[in-house]
Amino acid sequence: MTCHARLSSGACALLVALAATLSACDPSRQIFDGGNEDSADTSNDTGNTPSGSWIAMGQGEEGWNPVENGDELLMVLGGQGLLMFPMPLRGAGFTLAPDPSDYTDPRTPKFDMYLDIDGFDLDFGGHFKRLSNYPVPFTVLADGTYEFVYITLFVPDELFNPCDIHGLPGELHAELDVSDGYTLTWDRTVTMAVPPELCDP
Repeated sequence: MTCHARLSSGACALLVALAATLSACDPSRQIFDGGNEDSADTSNDTGNTPSGSWIAMGQGEEGWNPVENGDELLMVLGGQGLLMFPMPLRGAGFTLAPDPSDYTDPRTPKFDMYLDIDGFDLDFGGHFKRLSNYPVPFTVLADGTYEFVYITLFVPDELFNPCDIHGLPGELHAELDVSDGYTLTWDRTVTMAVPPELCDP
């Protein structure tokens, strides 16, 4: 990007940073469309993930409630009045940035995720919901594992009645690209759960 001579150096730097951020967050970017059925995956599509490296996901805005195959994935009404699926993220065995909370550091792990519900292709790539290239500022726990408070899967506005997906099977797929040069994957099959009070009358 070439900045106009009349712009201040600070404004020029801001424009360059904004352009870089927008180009990185490309929702059309292809992500690995498979994965191991087992949890806390220690393998990926390249087969070079070290033993002891893993990620796992939970659900809920508080505490750690791991999501396993066959579990219900509960929709909640967030504090800003938006419907969502809050999903805490944990992991271990991969390198973080020197300051793990610095989401701008290029060594910060990048997260991709999608939720598929048959017949509800409401987001990019034919998914119900998708996140792409999301930097994750982990916290290091006392036992040396990592935690991120939660990934937020917002319900698409195009789902006019949330209860239309209640009871349907959902496929969750997540990837974490780490600075060590490999990708960790996580997959679950869940049942969508929508409390009656969130349904349209």
